[in-house]
Amino acid sequence: MKIALGMSGGVDSTVTAMMLKEEGHEVIGLTMAKWNPESGIIKKDKRGCFGPSEPLAVASAVNAARKLGIEHHVINLEREFELDVLQYYRLSYSAGRTPNPCVICNRKIKFGALLTRAGQLESALISLPPDTMPRSAIVKSWIDGNCAKHMTPPKTNHTFSADSPKSN
Repeated sequence: MKIALGMSGGVDSTVTAMMLKEEGHEVIGLTMAKWNPESGIIKKDKRGCFGPSEPLAVASAVNAARKLGIEHHVINLEREFELDVLQYYRLSYSAGRTPNPCVICNRKIKFGALLTRAGQLESALISLPPDTMPRSAIVKSWIDGNCAKHMTPPKTNHTFSADSPKSN
């Protein structure tokens, strides 16, 4: 079965890719590229997933996919991240509110733009490692015109199938 897998370049996603491949699946790695050097964030800091250290993580994912012998795509989401996450962050902060950019990124980027791009690869399943899965996420994937929605994914299974009937 063809499975698109979100790969961060870390251990969890790399091991997930290896396990899926060992089970006989055709794995396609997907890595998001969100950081833009003109964003104003210039300090390398591994506490977040956005910033100048991102190219190292992307390179790690590319290298892991190459070593595993799987197809891999770097998905450029700089524009979407700027519009959906960074603008929200700036507006919230300037209005005196405490922003939570991860919540917006999960909904609009990881489970929005990334899944839409994954659906364009015509994979049968989309898999995300456990550390990327918010418990109450609404996950949508468009595969062959099918849309699967899962309101509360199981705690241990983070694979989503696009097996719902086609909507007319």
